[in-house]
Amino acid sequence: MNQHYKLRLTRLLSALSLLLVFATSAVAQVSSTYSFTSTLGTYTPITGGTVLSGTLTDDDVNYPIQPIGFNFNYNGQVFTTVGVQSNGHITLGALATNTYPISLTSLPNTICALNGDLQGKGFATSD
Repeated sequence: MNQHYKLRLTRLLSALSLLLVFATSAVAQVSSTYSFTSTLGTYTPITGGTVLSGTLTDDDVNYPIQPIGFNFNYNGQVFTTVGVQSNGHITLGALATNTYPISLTSLPNTICALNGDLQGKGFATSD
């Protein structure tokens, strides 16, 4: 075998080995304990609920813990309350903090939908 062929073969085997190592250690976020069933029905808008703020200019506000109204199974735990933060994230079972926790392991059970330094600007038009 020539030297160039050996080098290419070594690189290919190294890449495949790394791929195999990372593929076997991957962790999915969907548990086998969840199931989905499709049904047909008529849309009914949500009514009632709790208004957390009377103003549209909130910035960096940690709202008090709110009851969910049902048991919510997340990350292997059952939650009945949620902490809401005006920067677009919620923390299950605890008060939300004024941080941006999308990658912080110190804040488990936090769901980041619109996570960022969101600024409430009140009413606006598209003029």
